[in-house]
Amino acid sequence: MTVRGGTGWDAHPGVRPGNRAAAAGISALLVIGLGAALIIVPVAVVALGLATLALVGVLVLLLAVRRHDRVTSEVALYDLDQSRRSTAVAEDLRAEVRRLHDDLARITTQTERLGRARKEDS
Repeated sequence: MTVRGGTGWDAHPGVRPGNRAAAAGISALLVIGLGAALIIVPVAVVALGLATLALVGVLVLLLAVRRHDRVTSEVALYDLDQSRRSTAVAEDLRAEVRRLHDDLARITTQTERLGRARKEDS
């Protein structure tokens, strides 16, 4: 069955002939564009919010790392100071033990001399 005007395409309900087709096409594009804008704007706002949260998270993480580094360096300096102090105390104790050992040797020598002198006197 053929319709006047050629192939019958103009008779299709989705096709509007003439200027009405151009206006319908433009209005359809506007509706699609507005719909896309209504979808894209909230998505962009959500994406911006998520990016802001990520940035805040990174900043908090950097602050925590910086604090951890500061505390770690303070602990390391404290440990180094304690190590130096314990080394100094150990050296003092060694010197004191040497002095006591020398004193004990001198006392032992004097005691032996006195013991021999008493034996000789008796």
